[in-house]
Amino acid sequence: MDELHEAYIATGLPCEWVVTENVMAGSFESGVCRNSENGLNTFATQADLDGLLQLNEASPETGLFLVGDLWVVGSENPEDLLTAQTDMGGELWPADSPFFESK
Repeated sequence: MDELHEAYIATGLPCEWVVTENVMAGSFESGVCRNSENGLNTFATQADLDGLLQLNEASPETGLFLVGDLWVVGSENPEDLLTAQTDMGGELWPADSPFFESK
């Protein structure tokens, strides 16, 4: 989790860091940036990560994520995810989100 947080702030996005209870279904470790609603989560297995994405897809209010290798950055601000993706890699989810298509 520390490496994920360091990679996140290396993108230039601010993050006053707080480790939290695992707030996302199936997450191994979770944390949130107190100065925004952005959250960072790691997962023990790909099945846990896939389960979160499936659960979210079925939700009436689909979240926006940057998805990497057993990690997820969640944000209500698509621009933050686009900025993070530049250095962290990963894929924007859901890829067909109008929030990402218009950028």
